[in-house]
Parts: sequence; structure tokens; C-alpha cells
Amino acid sequence: MDPKKIRKSYMKALPQLNRAMQHVQSHLANLPPSDFLLETNFKPYDSVKKKLVRDGVRDPLELSDLVRGRVFFSEQFDFPDVINLLKKVLGPVIKKIDKKTSKSKEHGLEYHGIVHLDLDIDGIKFELQIMPIEFKPHKELLHKIYEKFRTPEEVAKLTDKQKKFLREVHNKAYKALEEQAKKNRSKR
Repeated sequence: MDPKKIRKSYMKALPQLNRAMQHVQSHLANLPPSDFLLETNFKPYDSVKKKLVRDGVRDPLELSDLVRGRVFFSEQFDFPDVINLLKKVLGPVIKKIDKKTSKSKEHGLEYHGIVHLDLDIDGIKFELQIMPIEFKPHKELLHKIYEKFRTPEEVAKLTDKQKKFLREVHNKAYKALEEQAKKNRSKR
């Protein structure tokens, strides 16, 4: 697809994306900030363009994570509590709940301790990740490792030894964070 058409489609969709993000933000605004932290954003244009070209997708609105967010929850809650709460607050916009706490491997990267909710807000797909607050300080670093593997140009620069090391760091960190979160909640 022509990059100019991609940009035009993305820009045209921004008002819809903004409404979807505002919908989630407004519905979750009354959650106590001492127990819940919501982060939302749009997928950056450069990332949208790469994904569309890489996957042969023509319309940016087909992407599942154009609008996305994370809900971090305190040690006072566990996954069933948060999922039930979000079902009550968000209701019918929740289309799928991926409760697997150990994701299938992508590029050899494992994901433990995260639940995904797929939302549909007036035809806009919104990916909402739910994770314990213990993940918050480490999420950006772990995402940078994921980005290295996701981008063919970046992964091609890595030696096999570097790839192995980054996979181990990523996977061990997720597993350790999941175990710490479970341990912290078992004390309640």
C-alpha cells in the first residue's frame, strides 16, 4: 500500500480512535487510583505503517491495537476480581477475554501474568492489557526487547548469542514478575 494512502487513512481514523479511547477512559475514571492505573494511547503512525506493510493489511482500522491500553492493578485485587469489575464497567464492548497467563511463544518470547481484553467500541478495535502493578516498572524495558524481535531489520543485527540472551532476560523477567504478583496476592 502506498505510504501516502496509509497516512491519509490513519489521519482520517483519528477522530474515531479518540472517541474509543475516551470511552474507555471515561468508563474507568472512577476506579480508585490507589488500586488501578490506566494507561492508553494510539499506536504510533510509524508502527502502523510498518505493520500494514509487513502484514499486507490495507485498512488501518483492521489492526487490533490502533487504540490500546493497560490496566495495572494493586495487590488488593487478582485477575478474576479485575475481570469481573471490567465486565460490569465496560459491559458489551468486551468481545474476547484471553485469560491465558502463559502466552504462546512469539519470536521465542513468552508472556506470563497478563490477560488481554479485546474491545469493540463503535467498530474500533481496542486492545486492553490487564496486569498486576508489579509489572509497571519493567514493562517499557520488556517492550523494547519485544520490539527488537518484531522488527526484521533490528533482529537481523543481533547475533544468535544476543538473541538467546534477550529471550532469556525477557522470559525470566515475565515469569519472575508473575510469581511475585501471585506471592503478593497470596498474603491477602
